[in-house]
Amino acid sequence: MHRFAAVAAVVGMLGWSVSGTAQDNLVPPPEPSPRTSETSLISDAVLAVELAFLVPRGDFRPGDGFAVGYGVRGAVGLGSRKLVDIGAAFRSVALDSWTIHDRREAKNMIRTLTVSGRLVAPLRYARPYLGGSVGGAYFGTETAIEQCCDDEGNPEWVLDHIASVRIRPIASARAGLLVDLWRNGRRGGPILSIDLGVEDHFGRRGSYQRAVDGGVERSGMNHRVYSLGLTVRSR
Repeated sequence: MHRFAAVAAVVGMLGWSVSGTAQDNLVPPPEPSPRTSETSLISDAVLAVELAFLVPRGDFRPGDGFAVGYGVRGAVGLGSRKLVDIGAAFRSVALDSWTIHDRREAKNMIRTLTVSGRLVAPLRYARPYLGGSVGGAYFGTETAIEQCCDDEGNPEWVLDHIASVRIRPIASARAGLLVDLWRNGRRGGPILSIDLGVEDHFGRRGSYQRAVDGGVERSGMNHRVYSLGLTVRSR
């Protein structure tokens, strides 16, 4: 009887010891990780520069039929699929120019500052897009005179007078194609693309000086811009 009690006591102690050891070796379940499904509203940034070729439309005939300027644009992509970007764009074009008395030059200038948006097709290497913009346009006849001299002794042109200044609201519709030239090898790296676009602008009537005889002309301000640019998108 005493042997049975002793055996039972030993078995009980062994069972309690094994149970305690097992509980000590249990690994606690991992705590739930924070939510990772939420994505930032802004997915990337876009910076673009362009060479702009302006062609007047309708009765807008400031002088030369083909004018050259430049433009810059900055934007941010929205959403995880990067189909939409919204930003600001600036463009400056000399519509025509003429020389007065050899040392004086006049130019009809157009400059636009707009808020622009684009909807881009979700393709990899060539992405067509549609876009539009609204903002303001500056029209003015700027006269510069040649003076002597800059720091190196060369003649320099200095703005002397601005005439027929008009600030008008303007809107545009654009279609274009982005073609990738270079991609960073790592996932999410920047992309360098060429941007081919055509953009129609619609504005109110305004006045400008004619290059032929110096008279003042009043007409619509509609024009079309063909652009060739480079775009960097950082993802």
